[in-house]
Amino acid sequence: MLYELKGLFLIFPIMFIWATTALTQDEIPYFDINSLPDVAISSAPIIKEPLVANPLKTSRDKGSTSTNGKHLDESANAILKHYFILQASPLKFDRTNKQKDINFGLSYNFRRKNDNFRLSYERESFSVQDPISAIKVSQDKNNAEMLYDYYFTNHEWSYFFLNTYKNRKEGGMHVVKDQYRIGPAGIKHTFLDIKHLDEFSISYIPLYEFAEFEVEDASNILNPVINTHIRKGIRNSFRFRAKASTKDEKVKFMDQLFYRPVYSFSKDTLDFHDVDFENEMSTSIYILGKLSLTYTNTITWDRRLSDINRIPSTNITHKITFAYEINL
Repeated sequence: MLYELKGLFLIFPIMFIWATTALTQDEIPYFDINSLPDVAISSAPIIKEPLVANPLKTSRDKGSTSTNGKHLDESANAILKHYFILQASPLKFDRTNKQKDINFGLSYNFRRKNDNFRLSYERESFSVQDPISAIKVSQDKNNAEMLYDYYFTNHEWSYFFLNTYKNRKEGGMHVVKDQYRIGPAGIKHTFLDIKHLDEFSISYIPLYEFAEFEVEDASNILNPVINTHIRKGIRNSFRFRAKASTKDEKVKFMDQLFYRPVYSFSKDTLDFHDVDFENEMSTSIYILGKLSLTYTNTITWDRRLSDINRIPSTNITHKITFAYEINL
């Protein structure tokens, strides 16, 4: 089953390639750059975002005839930008067990007039050893995400697909051994012309979830046994997102909330106690060229952690992240 999921996880890059080749000029309105007024506006740096960038306020809307000093191709499906973002978080504080750890990540972003693609990976690592008892405590987390977003003509509605992978290991036990979420079709609505906001949007996507957990059976204290639990279901993922920025776009704010009740196959019911709640608020500042500094506050509530691993279900993290953008 695990290998089938890994194969399914790789199907969607093929869908992305098909989508980018199938969208011809006959299907997308012709973009005549010569029809725009000749107005010069300096380009602002693009900030690192946890999800796909919003193309509502593009250079076309601002009357610019270039992106980063380069004239746009006359094709409506021309590449506006593709770039890598390198990030590192030297400071992260976790309320659950008062730990401090370091993480790093990499993402590839591909942007055109009507669609976006993002592939990202992030790793967190923590390890400490008591000098007296010599007991070592360690934690490792891996998160991967693939997102493709296609905007319709008016940019109010968009279609997207989303795949995510996560694992989490504490000591010698995988609290989350493998967690796949696969969503082939989601819909997003963006409310246009909201005063003082760059974006306010609501999205929904059903995600097929396969999750595998390791649980320690403490009935035998001398020789504890680790058992594996598997959960399958459809997670209904709702996201509410708001973004704002200063006039020069050097300081940006974002708040996004996720609410994901699951339909459990084993219980044959929609479980509103298992909602995998998450709220993320961030402030980003460009401090030097393409180098940005972001503070992120995240609140999560995952009932499975307390039900299965006897870990507090609620957690609050504070993270400082440095990110650097590399244009291709």
